[in-house]
Amino acid sequence: MGNNYTDTTIFDAPRYQFFITDHLGNTRLIVERIDDSTAVVQETHYGVWGEVLTGIGVAGDWDFLFQGKEYVDAFGYNGYDFHARQYDPWEGRFTSIDPVDFYSISGYAGMLNNPLSYTDKNGDCPVCVAVGIGALIGGAFNGVKYASQDKGFFNGFWRGAITGAAGGLAGYFAPIGILPGLGYVAATGAGTGALGAGLNGENIGRGAIYGGIGGGIFGSVSGGIQASRLGANVWTGYRAPHELPISALESMSSTGGSQDYLDKLVELNYSDISDVDMIVSSHVPHGYGLKDGAFLDLKDGSLAAGVTQFPIWKHGGSRVYIAPTAFSSKEKLAFTLAHELGHVSLNSTAELRNLAAVKNSSSNRFIDTKGHVAIQDMTLNLIRKNNWNIGYFGNQVPPMVLDFQVYDSRLLKALQPLIRTITFPK
Repeated sequence: MGNNYTDTTIFDAPRYQFFITDHLGNTRLIVERIDDSTAVVQETHYGVWGEVLTGIGVAGDWDFLFQGKEYVDAFGYNGYDFHARQYDPWEGRFTSIDPVDFYSISGYAGMLNNPLSYTDKNGDCPVCVAVGIGALIGGAFNGVKYASQDKGFFNGFWRGAITGAAGGLAGYFAPIGILPGLGYVAATGAGTGALGAGLNGENIGRGAIYGGIGGGIFGSVSGGIQASRLGANVWTGYRAPHELPISALESMSSTGGSQDYLDKLVELNYSDISDVDMIVSSHVPHGYGLKDGAFLDLKDGSLAAGVTQFPIWKHGGSRVYIAPTAFSSKEKLAFTLAHELGHVSLNSTAELRNLAAVKNSSSNRFIDTKGHVAIQDMTLNLIRKNNWNIGYFGNQVPPMVLDFQVYDSRLLKALQPLIRTITFPK
């Protein structure tokens, strides 16, 4: 709970206001005291994502509410100013992409999708949250340990804070899957344990052993849980790639087929929403060959114009690969790129990934899952928005079939930012 107060003067009488906050910094109560009189002048209740609940509490004029951020209620907009970005509590999302990091959960997500436990100081540094929480926990435990030994709480706190911050940083970048988690967290746990032992004047070797054992156990369990949530192989963390099947397309205006053109296309159209760690490449992805200008899946022999592969790291960037055949026209290249970015978007959260993975009744590879249906719907809207001739795209966009398909509206909502007027490089 926080006890901040300001002191002003009303008719020469001292006035004190006490701002009472919860563990997240949300302003809950403002209590005012003048002389011997005390009253609640504002009481604010929130939903899980910071929504201001009306009809309960006491209305007031103080606007710095959820996590201490200013609540803006004007011109039909109801949200918070997080400085780097604006946050919409009714959607539980920021209104623009994270300028620093974080597309593996979602570029629009905040508080690690857990607003009851975490905060987002400025809307631009989720890794800082992990480091800060690790520092606080490590400092508190070590401080209590030192205090119980009459060595001084703060003397132990700063040592524990350094160790905890290192652990938080390592944990943030941990991989998914039991085996990768076991190896990575055992190794980083050993390093963190050795660091902590050194700072506390203890046996470094013993600290490394204990840290490695504890880290390995925690990493394997955590990695397995994360892999399960993301639909990956629980043991290895492997996530199957998504492919855009190839079909006969008529050639329009050629792009020249260069990586430079692809980079410029991404920069001109998707720099505001593409992952800063994402790689968009014209190289051949691992596990594929090249046949007639398309990517050849070496496992099942299928051909693809585009492939998206996902990392085993919780916060690693995706890799989008575009085959040479997609460069046969600028429109086809933009279509293929949007399709693959759609897969990146629908794999950005466990919720979207689970919704997208629901099987569809059709055997058509373009619409065999609800996620594919939503992506086809998105690309169809992209084609219409840019007035491209749908006949150029062969059977890759089956609009008559789409008219009869039903899928969760949250999928298309996540894909909506990809529907835009495309600007092609000169």
